Order: sequence, then structure tokens, then C-alpha cells
Amino acid sequence: MIQNANFELGYIEIFSTKYKVIKTSTETYFSKNFVRYGDIYDISTDKKIGTINFIVSNRAVLEGTARINTNTYTISQVANTTAYYHIKKN
Repeated sequence: MIQNANFELGYIEIFSTKYKVIKTSTETYFSKNFVRYGDIYDISTDKKIGTINFIVSNRAVLEGTARINTNTYTISQVANTTAYYHIKKN
């Protein structure tokens, strides 16, 4: 669960590879809805390799898009849960 849009650093795992995510900006819509934008970094080299955004409503990620090098991934909720997500390579 995401308590608010103020977190600065996080991690995401896509197909068994972990990445570091650093927030670049947040746009707030109403009191509990926001879009968080960030940059994706390779954990071992700390080199920027992509971008990511998350659409968040009522403390749960609704959808996201990650662009890593030449690949684009769509992140979406698994029905009836806020803990698991589908990640699809486009």
C-alpha cells in the first residue's frame, strides 16, 4: 500500500530483474489520487536506463508504464487485490 506520494526511492522487479526507482515528480488529482513519475536505474551500475509512471488511487496502484532501454511494460492490478500486479511486455 502506498500511504502518500512523498516517497522518493523504491524498487521494482520485472521478470526476475530488480531495478531502483527514484521519484522525479508527482501530479495530484483530488485528495487521494496522483500520478508518480520516476527514473529507473540499474542496481549494479546505478546508471539510468528508463522511466516509469504509476497511477495511484486510494493508496493502490491502478496502472503503470515502465520503459527500460527499448522495452515497454504495462503494469496493471490483479482483480480483487492491491498486493499483486500483472506485468506485460508490450
